[in-house]
Amino acid sequence: MNKIEELIHLEYSARMAEHIADLVLEGTLTLDDLMDCFFSADYQLSRKSAWALSKLADQRPDLVIPYTERMIMNLNRSVHEAIIRNTVRIWQGFRFPEELAGKVYEKSYGYLADSGMPPAIRIFAMTVCVNIAEDFPVLSEELIELISARQDQESAGFRSRAKKEVRRLMQIKISQE
Repeated sequence: MNKIEELIHLEYSARMAEHIADLVLEGTLTLDDLMDCFFSADYQLSRKSAWALSKLADQRPDLVIPYTERMIMNLNRSVHEAIIRNTVRIWQGFRFPEELAGKVYEKSYGYLADSGMPPAIRIFAMTVCVNIAEDFPVLSEELIELISARQDQESAGFRSRAKKEVRRLMQIKISQE
């Protein structure tokens, strides 16, 4: 059991998640150990470490981006919705290099289009897709169509985010014309 596992088992709280992120940032704990917890087959450990990982990614997304391929592979195995939700939530703050953007877009678009997915996953996936569309404006039209098509049947949270993101997409389209 690594030190991060011990801390996670000791206390699961926002304060501990921030503390773990701070310890990784200052070099007391390693990012590899945090990522090992995140990719763990132990669902509870993976879910709990995601909170610390998201705190870290909020401050230094550049540290987590190199793990994107592994995050995608992790989503390809049968994982709990909480792992999907946390992964896509973390991706919201990233600007992906071109070689990763397509894979992340494809995965996120799939979640956005899947009406069987919980609203939180679909909302986070929407933002990931729109962020990628900023760098690849050709994607904006298909996103506007997808988001707008079923907006009336969606949750209030989805509709609120959709309104904001469709405005962003329209700005992307206008800037390309």
